[in-house]
Amino acid sequence: MSAPQQQQQQQEQQPAVMQEQAEPQSLGCAPATVPMLPVLPDMETLLFVDVDGVLNVAVRDPGCDPAAFSDDNLKLARKLAGQGKPLADRISAVADRSLVAFREAGSYERFLTDDGDLSDLLVGRLAHLIEAAGHCSRIILASFWRRPQHIQRQRLLESRLTAQLGRPFSFDDHTSFREGTG
Repeated sequence: MSAPQQQQQQQEQQPAVMQEQAEPQSLGCAPATVPMLPVLPDMETLLFVDVDGVLNVAVRDPGCDPAAFSDDNLKLARKLAGQGKPLADRISAVADRSLVAFREAGSYERFLTDDGDLSDLLVGRLAHLIEAAGHCSRIILASFWRRPQHIQRQRLLESRLTAQLGRPFSFDDHTSFREGTG
């Protein structure tokens, strides 16, 4: 076998291809070059997706449910900052916290959610993982969002992923509804 043929055979045996690609513009931030995840070969890949705390951010409010880290809440917090409102001060502090320690530019403000309680940046990252999982993947919703009372939220997430992926998307399955579990 010739050297070029050997090289081609070695490349074909590689399980994944790594490339550089521009981060999608729909993420709402300046384009940046990010390493593309390896695209897996034709093997079944299961991705279990949780939503709360993964595709959105919340701010702890002692004694109450966490407050959504949303654009509306940040605007209100900025108005109330310094007026003895601890939650407003916490929301502002989270927004201003630098991401440099995580090797990212900017602050947590990049993760703000909108009316649907989803961060476009984080949904974009999930879309990136779904693409890297390849064509033989199954995407399974493993979140409170899988429950029947959250069907509208699930459909919103699917529509956001459809937009990010540039193709129709729906979850392949969800985890069971056993009592006492998320």
